[in-house]
Amino acid sequence: MDSGAIFRLIQKAEDFKELEKGLLQLAFALVRQWMVAVLESLDQELAATREPSLELIRSDVRTLEIVGGPIQFSRRYYRDRATGQYRYLLDEALGLEGRQRRSPLVEQMAIELATKFPYREVERFLREYLFTRVSHQTAHARVQEAGHAREEEQAAMQAAMEATGELPPPEGRVVEYLFLEADGLSIALQREGERRTELKLGIVHEGWEEDPPGSGRYRLMEKQVFGGLGESRTFWASASLALHQRYALEKVGQIILNGDGARWIQEGVELFPHAHYQLDRFHLRRHLIQAFGHDRDTLRQVVDSVLAGS
Repeated sequence: MDSGAIFRLIQKAEDFKELEKGLLQLAFALVRQWMVAVLESLDQELAATREPSLELIRSDVRTLEIVGGPIQFSRRYYRDRATGQYRYLLDEALGLEGRQRRSPLVEQMAIELATKFPYREVERFLREYLFTRVSHQTAHARVQEAGHAREEEQAAMQAAMEATGELPPPEGRVVEYLFLEADGLSIALQREGERRTELKLGIVHEGWEEDPPGSGRYRLMEKQVFGGLGESRTFWASASLALHQRYALEKVGQIILNGDGARWIQEGVELFPHAHYQLDRFHLRRHLIQAFGHDRDTLRQVVDSVLAGS
């Protein structure tokens, strides 16, 4: 690392934050240099061990956004005399697609961040703290692509399960209680024949724990979220597959399905062993208020007893 650059940074930085950020930039600059050297060395090795039928045509420069900023590296372009195909051996060895502009790690970071934060915040975070550029439009597109790929994978697994009657091997996780909460959300449609549809959502978790201890705040343990716009049968098939992949359901003590009373939610009980359905607390309380609203004292006693499990 350039000692002169470090000295200039120390003189220029007004506070620790600027010093830390500046050192990160210098470190990432070094990482970019190493990455270029590694890639071009690998390309040289591939050239030395290539098949005799591969004829060198030229060397091309490729730009790729990695964690820490963009890099440019040279790699060789070949023509296979046996097949007539043109190939970049380095791209093939690295699994890089022809028009891919960002490293797999950068794309993975963008997708994971975009599932938790707005797309513009993802763009800002990657630019300011990891010195790499991913536009909010690109982050949105990558999330859509990952979602479609996941849907296709799930559909293929469901089709195989229905055709063979065999489930994929599970992780085999065993718990005493497993909670499954489902609900439907009516949403407006654009440019569709129907004006509204129902988005079916589900959350699976293993209970609650205080986080941090003594704070009075709780979080769901081992939470999984899934959903879809299809029919209830499709929703429950997807949920059943997801749970079978994670848990040894026949060994789970109890599966408790919470919902608002909708028939499609209650139907889920039939798919899982040791499962029973119950109204969620919000709707249970609302029904009790409707039944005992005129008698406040009785209502209070009933609500307290029911919520206490007595």
